[in-house]
Amino acid sequence: MELELTPPQPDEVVQALSELLTQPPPEPDPWWQAGIAEALES
Repeated sequence: MELELTPPQPDEVVQALSELLTQPPPEPDPWWQAGIAEALES
């Protein structure tokens, strides 16, 4: 992923940010997900 950072950052920072942004989002916590589902039902 090509990033444009202002101000310019060292290659290590650009690489770390690129890796973080290309990872899939984590799965939500099951307890949190159940609480949201319950709140939406009412």
